[in-house]
Amino acid sequence: MAKIPKSARRKPGGEHVRKHHAYRERTGKPKATLSSSRGGPLTFERYLELMKDYSDRAFNDIGFRKQIAAQNFSAMNGVQSPKNEGQRMRAASSRDRAVQISKATVSPESTTYPIAKEIIKDFRRTKGLKVFGYGVGYGQLLFFLKNFMGAKTKGVDLGEFSKEMTKRKGLSVTHNKDAADPRLRKKGKFDVTYSVYLLEPGPLRDEEKAHRILDNMAEMTKKGGKSYHVTLSSEPMFSKADAIKRGFRVEEWRNLYSGGSKFIKLTKVRD
Repeated sequence: MAKIPKSARRKPGGEHVRKHHAYRERTGKPKATLSSSRGGPLTFERYLELMKDYSDRAFNDIGFRKQIAAQNFSAMNGVQSPKNEGQRMRAASSRDRAVQISKATVSPESTTYPIAKEIIKDFRRTKGLKVFGYGVGYGQLLFFLKNFMGAKTKGVDLGEFSKEMTKRKGLSVTHNKDAADPRLRKKGKFDVTYSVYLLEPGPLRDEEKAHRILDNMAEMTKKGGKSYHVTLSSEPMFSKADAIKRGFRVEEWRNLYSGGSKFIKLTKVRD
């Protein structure tokens, strides 16, 4: 197959684009689109339809990686003890990666949909909107915002299990970096920042780190911008007073679903 010039790769009328669309039509998988400028409601059913293929790929990928990690972990435990410091460090690193992957999850659509819906309500036109996600994993929401809402997205995740997939989808996720790392602030200011299942006891078990992540969010959310968060537990590891102290106004702090999950919306009102 002839190499497509870089300048023509995203050309809507390009021959390769038309052929790919025809292939999707033949195989029963036409590309779904959503024009946020139309102002129509984004229903949960529509969100599921748009996200199904990406979510299926993420679930398959993490399942495969967990299987390989478990096999490697078992094989590693079956060999003789490390003889020197280098071997011990490599063994410890392998164990850490195996544990990290074993705990990794794919966020369900029910947790990312409320944020997507709220962004449409708050910003209406989302093309060009600058978004940064913390602890994004496979970046489902980044994928949706980039591909269906025209946003400019970036994110960070402590793990590397999703690195291949997020890179393949052009999601600009920084891997192997803590969301509390102040160097993230060099990435600039964003209209939207968000997190899912991050600022709570489960993933962190460290209130001090949660506050440092909140510091990053406050520095990286532009004045007038929004910061959205979904938690699994009843309360996040920061208070309304903590958010206000960092220049946010608390717009919403409510139960999302039965079981104690919370939806939080903050507006940056001062730097």
